[in-house]
Amino acid sequence: MYLTSKIILLPTQQQANTLSNLITIYNTEVNKCISKFIMNQKIAWIPYSTLDKHLPWESKKEVIKEAKKIFNDYSRRSSSTTGSFKGEYCRWHFDSFTLNSKLILQVGQQSKISVDYYADPYQKNLLSSGFLTSLRIENVKRKWYCYVKILIDDPQPVGEHIMGVDLGIKVPAVAATSTGKIRFFGKGRQVRFICTSQTSRLSKLMRKNDYRSIRKTDQKWGNKLLSIDHQISKKIIDFALKENIKTIVLENLINMQKKSDAGKRVSSWSYLRLKSLIEYKARKNGVTIQTINPYNTSKKCPNCNGINNITSRKYICNCGYNNHRDIVGAINICNYNSKKPN
Repeated sequence: MYLTSKIILLPTQQQANTLSNLITIYNTEVNKCISKFIMNQKIAWIPYSTLDKHLPWESKKEVIKEAKKIFNDYSRRSSSTTGSFKGEYCRWHFDSFTLNSKLILQVGQQSKISVDYYADPYQKNLLSSGFLTSLRIENVKRKWYCYVKILIDDPQPVGEHIMGVDLGIKVPAVAATSTGKIRFFGKGRQVRFICTSQTSRLSKLMRKNDYRSIRKTDQKWGNKLLSIDHQISKKIIDFALKENIKTIVLENLINMQKKSDAGKRVSSWSYLRLKSLIEYKARKNGVTIQTINPYNTSKKCPNCNGINNITSRKYICNCGYNNHRDIVGAINICNYNSKKPN
């Protein structure tokens, strides 16, 4: 599996100028390759020797790889959109850098620079746990960051039980295990309060045309919601490891917002963000993920398999079974037959 570690670079002024020039060259060369692909209407062969000589030889591989990816995305979109690279970064292949006490980068065909960096103990341990395959350097608001891609062995599953997780709006997540344990995660009211207060603030800023403050508020809003999802996903995985869980089952709700009549209510709820964080942290800890069709998971009675249309938070069935509606959903997800197609 691949993990990414973000470290802070501390280049000198001269090194920063060198990196800035490389980012500009990288951006230009990627766009040149894309233009050639578009002109030929296919991915054409581009010799490395035709790319800018100031690029490290191994970075030229990343240029062509980046151009191919953008061209393939452009080909799938309508012809009215223009395929172009807008990233403000440069990539290095594993043959063109080493990372020990300092980051040694190849910055041309022959020259190298040695850049200081900061990494906390967790990052240092992660960097030494696998093979460094590539890195990306970018400058954000006059700060330099390096994203290192690390290849490590997949941890082997050690659990034996199954856990179903029902993701929602009023209750962010409810988990039910095959051993009968139930657990609620997160506070829906907290997310709604953040969204309501931020929406109100954005409306006032829009009337004042204060676009600088709008960008800051938007970013602050996104960071708060991301932080909440990180906390929820961590608690879910910690609970799974404590309960000896082998597989976490989730609903496939990708098209929910498009199909739901209550689309406005879920506009501030990012199912994909929370799902991706759960998947990432589960895989990192050797827990497998299974996604299932969400059809009737909140309507089916776990006791008699009857279907009931419930409008309140309390689920009541004609057979006498009653429970919280989200718990019912989590139990049905946990009990889903894994042999059925998604």
